[in-house]
Amino acid sequence: MISLTGGSARPSASLRFPVVLSLGDRFVHLSSRDCGREAVVKGFTGPIMMIGMLVAADVPAGDMQRIQGTWALVSSESDGVSRPPESIKGGKVLMIFEGDQLIAKLEGRSTVLGTFALDPTKMPKAYDRTYPDGSPRQGIYELEGETLKICIAAVGKDRPMTFATKPGDGVSLLVYKRENP
Repeated sequence: MISLTGGSARPSASLRFPVVLSLGDRFVHLSSRDCGREAVVKGFTGPIMMIGMLVAADVPAGDMQRIQGTWALVSSESDGVSRPPESIKGGKVLMIFEGDQLIAKLEGRSTVLGTFALDPTKMPKAYDRTYPDGSPRQGIYELEGETLKICIAAVGKDRPMTFATKPGDGVSLLVYKRENP
């Protein structure tokens, strides 16, 4: 429960519904169906909106949080040609997502590939990478369980709209599995 006294919110053990709002001798009960709506109950608009923000903080961060960590390359295709990961000189390829930083690891050596951004509101979901020199690459991604699929265009090419490549298109399709820590 959350108690409001003198205009400040103090969360107790959890920020889960139901929430009872008290301000002096007035009480308002909120349920999960009230989340995301602006509710006006005798001048309680501000406190109710504040509660909504506190409750939203209890929701998982989404794809940006889920992508964090180390991923091992399990398949690769570029310009319509499949390339098994074991054919890459140096062995296992790892991609490490730390905050908005992207790091590649091969043969125990790490290289910062730049930054990345996700936009899960786009269809398909957008993945953008910016190299340290400022060169941008546009792609799409799919994150399901322990599998990450990225389809990314070469620098200067348009964002792909499907998870496929064809000869000469400058697109790479990469599939990763989450690496155990």
